[in-house]
Order: sequence, then C-alpha cells, then structure tokens
Amino acid sequence: MAAARLPDIITVAPTWGSSSFIESDFGLDVMEAILALGIVTSLRLHPMTLRHHPTLLSTIEEHFCAATHLRFESDITGVDSLVSSAVLVTDWSGAATEYVLGTGRPAVLIDMPAKVNNPRYVELGCEPLEMRFRRELGLVIPPTDLGRIGGSLTEHFRLDTNRVRAFRENWVYNNGTTAQ
Repeated sequence: MAAARLPDIITVAPTWGSSSFIESDFGLDVMEAILALGIVTSLRLHPMTLRHHPTLLSTIEEHFCAATHLRFESDITGVDSLVSSAVLVTDWSGAATEYVLGTGRPAVLIDMPAKVNNPRYVELGCEPLEMRFRRELGLVIPPTDLGRIGGSLTEHFRLDTNRVRAFRENWVYNNGTTAQ
C-alpha cells in the first residue's frame, strides 16, 4: 500500500467565541501541531475574533514568526484559499459546511464545546443541522489529542469520497444544473 500523502495547502478557519479553538488556552498548540507538518497553511481569523481579541493576531504572528509557510488572510470574504486548499481545519465554524458542500472535500474539526445561540433548542426535540452535519463533514478530533492532527490530515486523503458526495447530493439540490 502506498504511503498516504499530506495536502499541499491547509486552510485553518476557526469560529469565534467559546467554541473557537484559536481563542482557547491551547489555540497556539493546535496551530503548532498543524504548522509542524511544514505545509503551507492559510489562517483565516474570524472578524469577531479580531474584534474581541485585538492582540491575538500579533501574538500568533510573533509566536510563529519563523514559520515561513504560514499565511494570514485578512479578507475572509475571498475564497481563493478555500478553493485551492486540500483540507480545512476548523471547529464549529459554518465554514466547514460551506467548504464541504462547495469543494466536495472533507474537513478536520477540532471538537470544541458546541456553539449554541439558543440554549432552549432541546425543547424542539430535533437535532440542529450543525450538530448532525459534523458527523458527515469529515473527521472530528478532540483538542486534547493534538498528536492526531498530522495523522488526521493524512487520513483525510483516505476518506471515502462517496460519503462526501452523498452528503452533497442529499443537501444541495440541482447541483451543477440550477441554471437549467
């Protein structure tokens, strides 16, 4: 069996708030584990992260000043890094769903506490799509298992693309034929 290869480009797009790994006490550790792979990595910080943690970007830049393969994206409205990236690393960001549906490639999700805007959602008796989708978007790894990040990115290339294709077919209607 051929050795699994690592991606050429990784995009890291964490959410903001208590569900964000980059805002957590171990955010730099997660980035360190990703950057240790030596792969071009694009970091897309959420605008709300920058608003609530105005020194975080400079902290990251200073901590990883020797990482010449780290790129910072200030305009997250652009899609170039997402389109060219072989894998997305995120947490509870909606970027995961957009990435998987848009590119057909799975994501690696750092398993942070759920992002809950309405704590009464349980009264509805149905699972929110964001929670359901996580099982279908790619690999979910605990933040305490940073050693698995490199292996998870390698495993990403061995995932059954039929699972991602089925996810897209189930949730995107008239894919590629909407204009007709």
